[in-house]
Amino acid sequence: MIDLGTLGGDYSEGHGINASGQVVGLFAGGGFVTDNGIMKDLNTLLPSGSGWKILIARAINDAGQITGKGSHNGKQRAFLLTPSSGSSNPDPKTCLMNWAEATYPSLFAPAGAATQIAAPYTYRYYLKSDAYLGVSAADNHVYYLGADRVLLDAGDLASWLTKAKCQ
Repeated sequence: MIDLGTLGGDYSEGHGINASGQVVGLFAGGGFVTDNGIMKDLNTLLPSGSGWKILIARAINDAGQITGKGSHNGKQRAFLLTPSSGSSNPDPKTCLMNWAEATYPSLFAPAGAATQIAAPYTYRYYLKSDAYLGVSAADNHVYYLGADRVLLDAGDLASWLTKAKCQ
C-alpha cells in the first residue's frame, strides 16, 4: 500500500487509476492527479480565467483523460479533462514546486498556490506557512523565504529537478 498524501489538507481519497499508475481522486481542496508519484491539485493545471473549479476527479484512462465533477461559473457540471500534448507533465519549475508541496507540506501550505512571476523569479507564496518558494532565472537557483524573512539559497535548480524527478 502507498500513502499518496493529502496536499497539505487532512484527507484524500483515490477514485481511479490507469495503466501508467496515475491516480485521481479528491482531497480537501478539490480534485487531484498523481504523476510520477507526486500528487497535484488539478485546479492548478487549469488555464486561468477558465471559470472551472474541479471538485472531484473520478476516473482516468490510459490516455490520461480525467472525468469527474466540477463547478463551471458557479454551476456544478461533469467534466472531461484532456491533457495537452498527451501529457499532464507540467514545466520543470511547476513540477518542482508541486513536488515540494507534496514532500514538505508543513513548509508549503496550503498546497496548490498560484505560480507567479516577478523577474527574475518564478515563485509561489504559501499563506498558511507564510513562506515563498522560488526559482531565479538570473542564477538558476532555488530560493526559500520563510516566515522569519531570511532568504535561503537552497542550491542549483538542476540538482533539485533531479531529486524531484522533474527532468
